[in-house]
Amino acid sequence: MLTFQIIQHINLIRLKHGACPLQENEHLNELAQTFANNMAKYLYFNSKPFKGYGILHNALTHSDLTKVVSNWYSGRRFYSYNLNYKIPMAKDFTQMVWKSSSFIGVGVGRRAKYFYVVAFIYPKGNIKDHFNRNVFEKEISWKKLAQIS
Repeated sequence: MLTFQIIQHINLIRLKHGACPLQENEHLNELAQTFANNMAKYLYFNSKPFKGYGILHNALTHSDLTKVVSNWYSGRRFYSYNLNYKIPMAKDFTQMVWKSSSFIGVGVGRRAKYFYVVAFIYPKGNIKDHFNRNVFEKEISWKKLAQIS
């Protein structure tokens, strides 16, 4: 249920920014779940074997779980739509709304009071010199989006 809500929230944000919804993919779900379990078990992640994927991750308490997508989206305030390059503080936002991405998988691991949420997105975003073709300012207001949903 949580993974479904995460994907739905991401897709609403993508629509707002002029990108098509991501399709859930079982293989990506499995990768994300393995990654989340490893984060919870080892408190560490190694993303090098997954260079072809965009990876969003966060560790939160139960009371903050509903904020995971908002946390990723909050990086938008650091992004300049006039530039055509990666801003490290905005990388989760730009990956989330990257127009050329098509598929998503989400996993959630747990250790003690923390939940480790991971989203794998394919194809990967944040590609050098491609930002102006893939990251757009808000095109639809939340009010208009609510009428569509």
